[in-house]
Amino acid sequence: MTIATLNDAAFNNRAFAAFDVIDLESADMVITTAESLSQPVVLMVPHKAFPVLPLERFIGRIRNWAESATVPVCVHLDHGETLEGARQGLDAGFSSIMIDASAETFDRNVELTRKACELARPYGVSVEAELGRVGGDEGNFDETSATQNIYTDADEAARFVEATGVDALAISFGTSHGLYQGEPKLNFDIVRAVKERTPVKLVMHGASGLPDHEYGKAAEAGIGKINMFTEISVTGATAANAAWDKRGGKLHFFEMLMSGKQAMAARTAHYMNLISAGNERRHG
Repeated sequence: MTIATLNDAAFNNRAFAAFDVIDLESADMVITTAESLSQPVVLMVPHKAFPVLPLERFIGRIRNWAESATVPVCVHLDHGETLEGARQGLDAGFSSIMIDASAETFDRNVELTRKACELARPYGVSVEAELGRVGGDEGNFDETSATQNIYTDADEAARFVEATGVDALAISFGTSHGLYQGEPKLNFDIVRAVKERTPVKLVMHGASGLPDHEYGKAAEAGIGKINMFTEISVTGATAANAAWDKRGGKLHFFEMLMSGKQAMAARTAHYMNLISAGNERRHG
């Protein structure tokens, strides 16, 4: 199967799950789980992880798995922080990239996103951007580094999409990167308003740890791509630690790894099923 972009037909008119992975076992787990559920999926690698990865070899391996998978798999650069990072991702073999200039002014965000789209077109990959600001700090447990939400304006979103030609847009409507410290309050009116004014896929960042019913509501409101990382990763670490304690430290690394991987797969399947149920209600 050909590696997918976000514009692949399998990702149209539905919500789908996207998972950050920074190790091969997690990538294998996500693809295997998606195949077991016959659902398309997005594997994401965050730009922040580039310094600790053998990038081209890592992406090459994931691409090989994606191409041999029985379901559509997109390999996506998450939170590309600079145009140079976007270019590095394109050269490494991502089939989709994100340029995140949401901390910049509106005009500067437009400028950088348009340039990222121009870079990406010759490669035939899709481009995601962000407008507004999703709070928190992805993958970081230090609350002092967290940023606050700046909610997306629907009229600005329409102008942004028209000016940039972007394929997907991450919007801010109350989610937060990392683990929630309180009860999230999501404003789905923002989602519906942006959906009415833009033709592109809408993306929800910071989906880890939401109450179960929120995933279906997001799909029904018009969210397409739903990003997760922190909770899945912590689930694996917790299970591996529990296996170590249960055996009093008398187990091999592989056994710890498999304990974590199995727990992550169960949690991943749970969220993919919640999103699938939301799709059924959305089109029912």
